[in-house]
Amino acid sequence: MTDDKLNIQEPDMLLSEQDEQMLEMFFSDQRTEIQDHGFSRRVMRQLPSRGNKLSRWWTVLCTIVGVAFFIFIRGWEQLANALTVAVRTVPAQDVFHLTPITILVAMFVLVFMALARQVETEIG
Repeated sequence: MTDDKLNIQEPDMLLSEQDEQMLEMFFSDQRTEIQDHGFSRRVMRQLPSRGNKLSRWWTVLCTIVGVAFFIFIRGWEQLANALTVAVRTVPAQDVFHLTPITILVAMFVLVFMALARQVETEIG
């Protein structure tokens, strides 16, 4: 290596790059292939992928945040009020003119069902 390529400010980086090159040269000379007749491929297919783990953690995190938000806004009271109002007023109103809280309740139920299905498919 010439002096113009040396980086005097970062001597640790220079050493680690040289070490890496030496190791790469050594292992490239010593590399041998072992025939396993597809065993490694079959094992890798059986291992859970990283994406599944991240998906499970994301599902758990979102569920915890959702439950915490539901508790924070006292959602059980709002849900009870919305259901009471819906049961009392649906026969007297046109069904196609829904209130925003009724739409929110329906969305909550659909999201809960989707999350339950997702968790069920990941577990089973």
